Amino acid sequence: GAYRIRLLSKWAVIVTDPALVRAVLQASKTYVPKDGRMYTAIEAASHPRLPNILTSSDAGASGSDGRYWAAVRAAWMKCFTSTNLKRVLPTVVSLCERIIEQQVAAAVASHVPPPAVAGDEAAVGAAAAAVPPGWSAVNLCQLTDRITLDVIGEVAYGRDFGAVSQRRSRYLSLVSGMLTVMHEEMSHPLLGLLRRLRPDKAKAQLSREWNEANEGEVRAAMANPPGEHTIAGQLLQVVDPATGAPLTLSQLKSELVIAALAGFETTSMALSWTLGALACHPEVMRKLEQELDAAGLLATPSNPTPAAFSWQQLGKLTFLQAVIREGLRLFSPAANGSFRLNTAAALTLRPGLVIPKGTGVGVPFFAFGHNPETYGPDVEAFRPERWVVGRPISNSSSSGKAGSNSSSSSTTDGGSLWASYSSMDGGSADVADDTSPAAAAAAAGDGGGEARGDAPAAAAAAA
Repeated sequence: GAYRIRLLSKWAVIVTDPALVRAVLQASKTYVPKDGRMYTAIEAASHPRLPNILTSSDAGASGSDGRYWAAVRAAWMKCFTSTNLKRVLPTVVSLCERIIEQQVAAAVASHVPPPAVAGDEAAVGAAAAAVPPGWSAVNLCQLTDRITLDVIGEVAYGRDFGAVSQRRSRYLSLVSGMLTVMHEEMSHPLLGLLRRLRPDKAKAQLSREWNEANEGEVRAAMANPPGEHTIAGQLLQVVDPATGAPLTLSQLKSELVIAALAGFETTSMALSWTLGALACHPEVMRKLEQELDAAGLLATPSNPTPAAFSWQQLGKLTFLQAVIREGLRLFSPAANGSFRLNTAAALTLRPGLVIPKGTGVGVPFFAFGHNPETYGPDVEAFRPERWVVGRPISNSSSSGKAGSNSSSSSTTDGGSLWASYSSMDGGSADVADDTSPAAAAAAAGDGGGEARGDAPAAAAAAA
C-alpha cells in the first residue's frame, strides 16, 4: 500500500507495496533518489566527517550529481560478485567451526556455558540455572557478533580481526561503542551541537580510539594493498571524480568505517534471530536438518564427519535459502529502510498516486516484510515454506492465530536483558541478550517484492 504521513510541516509518503517499492528504488522513470540529509548523522563515526556510500547522495538529491556515490558504489559492488564471495566462504566456514569447537569444549569442561565477555558471569549463571540437565545455554547474539566482525575483517581488509579467537576483542568493543554514538546522533539531531558545547569526555575518548584503530587499518592497507576481493582493495583503485586523484586517507577511512558499522549488527542480529526462530520451531529445524543430512552436511551417529560445506552446494539447499529469506523478512535488520526525496517535478507512481516535488518517500523494510497483502494472513508466522516455489502463501496450520514477535534493546552500560520471541504458530523461547545497540543500517538502495538468491549482492546494492 501507500500511506501519507505528516512530519512537522512536511508531508511524506510511505510505500510497502512491492510494485511501488520497485518503482521507487529500481525503475528508471520513477526512481526517487536518496535524501542525503537523513543519513548525515552516520558521519559521526568517522573523523573528519565526510560523505560516504550511505551519506553521499545519488544523482539529483541534495544538489549532488551523484558521481562520487556512483564511483564508490561500483567499487563496493565488485566485492559481492560470485567470484569474490567464493573467496570469503572458507573464512565463514572456518569461523563457524571454531565457534562450535569452543562451545563444545567449554560445555564438556564445565557443563555450564562459558561467559563470552568478562563480567557477565551473573547472567550466565542465571541462564545455566534454567537449562535442563545435559544441555548448555548459548548466547547467540554474542557468538554472531564475533563471527560477523571477523567476516567483515576479511571482506573489508582481507584480515582476521580476532573477535572469535580472542576472549577480549578491542575492535569489537570499539564497534559496539561507536554504534551507540551513531544511534544517539540519529535519534537526537541536536546532540552533536550539544556535545560541542558540553563535551562528553568518555565519548570523546572512545571516538579518538576508534579513529586511531581505523586509521591504522587504512594506512596498513595503503602500504600493502589487500586482494581485489576486499572493499579496501577496490576502494584503493577508485578515482575521485571531483579531483581526478585517488581517494584520500580520510575518504578511505569514512568508507571503511561504514563497512564495520552498517554491516555489523544488522548481519549479526539477522543471524541470531533467525537461529532463535529455528530453536522455537523444531518442525522447521527438523526439515532443515533433513535437507542438510541428504546433502551429507549434517553430523549424525552414522555420519560423524560430514562433508565440508562448499559454494556449489548453496544453490541446491533450497530450504536453507527459504529459512534465510524468512528470517530477513520477519526480522528486517535494516528495519527503517530507505529514505528518499522526490527532486523532480510531480511524479506519478501509478494512476491516482502522484508524489509532489520536494516530498519525502519512505520504504520501511520492516513494514514491507510484514505486509499481509504481500505475504498473506500468516504474515507474522515464521514459515520458510512460503519461499519455496509451488507452495501456497498461507496454510491452515498457521493462519488465523494471534501472536507477535519482539526483541529487546540492550542497555548502553553492557547490562543484560532478556529477549523473548513468540510466533503465531505457538513457538516461544526466552533468550539472554547482552549486545550493544543495533547498527544504524540506513540502507538506501534497490529493493523489490521478489525473493532473490543474490542476498549479499542485494545487501551491497542497499547503499
